[in-house]
Parts: sequence; C-alpha cells; structure tokens
Amino acid sequence: MFLKTISVLSLFLFNSISLSSSSDCYCDYDFHDYRGYGCEATGVSYLNEYEEFRIEGDHFPLDSDSTVEVMTFKNSEISYIPWQILDTFKNLRYLEIANAKLKAVNERSLDGCGHLKDLNLDGNLITELRAGVFEQCTYLLYLRLANNKIDSIDPNAFIGLGNLWYLDIQGNSMSELNSAILSPLSSMVQLFIGSNNLQQLDKNLFLNSWNLSALYIYRSPISEFHPDTFLSLTKLNRLTIYKVQITKLNPGTFRNLRNLPYLMISVGHLTEINADTFTGLSKLMQIDLSWHRITKIDPHSFDSLSNVEYFYIPNNRLTELDNQLLASNTKVKYLDISFNFINGIQEGFFDSFGNNLKSVSAMSNVCIDKNFGNSQSSSFTNFTTQVLPYFRRCFRNYNSRHPVNP
Repeated sequence: MFLKTISVLSLFLFNSISLSSSSDCYCDYDFHDYRGYGCEATGVSYLNEYEEFRIEGDHFPLDSDSTVEVMTFKNSEISYIPWQILDTFKNLRYLEIANAKLKAVNERSLDGCGHLKDLNLDGNLITELRAGVFEQCTYLLYLRLANNKIDSIDPNAFIGLGNLWYLDIQGNSMSELNSAILSPLSSMVQLFIGSNNLQQLDKNLFLNSWNLSALYIYRSPISEFHPDTFLSLTKLNRLTIYKVQITKLNPGTFRNLRNLPYLMISVGHLTEINADTFTGLSKLMQIDLSWHRITKIDPHSFDSLSNVEYFYIPNNRLTELDNQLLASNTKVKYLDISFNFINGIQEGFFDSFGNNLKSVSAMSNVCIDKNFGNSQSSSFTNFTTQVLPYFRRCFRNYNSRHPVNP
C-alpha cells in the first residue's frame, strides 16, 4: 500500500512538473513584405505539447495581437504546433513552421485556423495526416508539406479544404495515394506530388480535380499511366512528368487535355512513341521528350499537334527522321534533336516549317556535320543556304537505305 501511494504521488508530481513547465517565444514584430504585420521568432524550443507556450514581445504603436497576420519560426525546434499561436493571434493569415523537426499535426493544434490562408510545414518530421486534421481551416489557400516523412494520408485528411489552391506533398515517403484523398480539393489549381515512392496513380485520383491547371509528377517509380488518369483535367495548362520510370505511353492518355499548352515528359525509359499517343492535344505549344531511350516514332505520332512551336527530343536513340514525322507541325520555331544517333534524314524533313524555324539544335549526331552547333535565329538569315548544307550527308544516307524504285 505504501509503495502504491508513493507511485501515485510520483506520477502526480511528474505530471504537475510537466504541465507547469513552459517555453518562451519572443516575437520580433515587423512588416513582412506583402504578407503584412507579423512575428518572427528565432531559437524557440517546444518539445512537449503539454507545455505552456508563452508569446512575448513588443508591438509596434497602433498594433496588437489582433493585427498580427504573419508568424514565422527560424532556427527553432518545435515538435508540436502550439495551440496558443492561433488562440493569441486570432487573425493570423500566414503560419510558417518549416525545418523545425515538427513531429505531428493534430486537430487541437489547429483549433481556430479559420482565418489561415497559408500554412507552411515544409522540411519537418511529420509521418502521417489523420482524418479531419485540417477541417477547420476552411479558408486555407496554400498548404505546404514538402520534404517530411509522410507515409500515410487518411482519405479524409483534406476534408474542409474546398478553397485550397495549392498543395505540395513532394519529397515524402508515400507508396500510394488513395483515390479519395484529393476529392475535397475541388478548387485546387497547383499540385506537386513528386519525389515519393509512388508505384502508380489510381485512375480516379484526379476525378474531382477539374480546376487543376498545373500538375508536377517527378522522381517516383511510376512505370505507366492508366489511359483515364488525366481524363478530368480539362483545364490543365502545364503537365510535368520528370524522372519517372515510364516505359510506354498508352494511346489516348492525354486525349482530354484539350487546353494543355505545355507538356514535359523527360528523363524516363520510353523506347517508342505510337500513333495515338498525343491525340487530343490540339492547343499544345511546347513538348519535351528529352532523355529517354526512344528508338522508334510512328510517322503520324505528332499529327494532331498543329500548334506546337517548341519541339524537344534530345538525348534519345533515334537513328532516322522521316519527312512525315513533323509534316503537320508547320508552326515549329525551336527544334532540338541533339544527342541522338541520327545517321539519316529524309529530304523534305524541314520543308513544313517554312520561315517559322528560328533555332535548330542538332549537335552530337552521326551524319550531321560536326561544325554545326546551335543555329540560333541570329546565326542564319536563310535556312536553305546556311543550314541545310550541314545535313547533306544525312539526306544521302537516308536515300541509300531507302532507294526509290523506278
């Protein structure tokens, strides 16, 4: 009985000490560029979420806690978001706790976040996002969670974020994304999901992302996209797919991206491009297919890309160029076919460009004259006389391999 009494007393004393301990946060108040009046705190240590968190500092004349719109931490170690921040600054718009070893985000910490517009939690140690954790942040526009340790996101984690424009979850440890995760984010405009361990994307992941205009997918072991993955993204104007392990593009994958002007699919394992790969991209102006292993392109692969002005396909393994390949792409101004193995080009390949062509990059190919580097618009005034001579051996090689029957 005596030992039990001591144990209970010890526990009481421990809890009392824990609850009575505190962390001091000294605010250096100032105006933070376009974001407004706010607090910058340096060297704060807050490791126990049950500690008292005291905010101190002298306001500018005519300012007070109620006029603070910005709070940032520098060189700090904060394991949990102190609830006192939002309780003290009731009109806070921007909260940055980045690179501070933050371990978790919970509902209590964000109680009263209804005025927040921008929450930056980049570069911390967060491992999961639980259901409803941001539910009260109904006016949040920017949510930054890059470079954490997140390996689990509850399908309902983003409930309440119907006004969110910008979500960055790159640089985490996720191997999959539930198809319902993005459903509440109907206003989202920009999404970064790169540098994770994603093996594939569920075909319904973007089903409700109809306002998305910029999507960045990179540094993930994705090997293939389902033909319906991007079906709902009719407002997309920038799609960047970089350093993923795709080996093929299914026909019709981009068929509904009718407003897309910019497409980058760079640094991967593509070996060929089929005829219907880019169907539907009628407004595309720039396409980048650099750094793959492409050896074969169907002559009609780019027929629907009549508005393309920037055409980049360097650092591949092409050996020949058919004059039908870009016959429909009459608006091309900048062409990059450098660092391939091109040893034959059909005469007439450049004819469709007319006077639109401003720059050709063709260095490090087999048949192209080694004296030909990057020919910019300032370097030539007449393409026929100043550029074509460098490709004569390519034309001869192609003709010798494809003789025309009399």
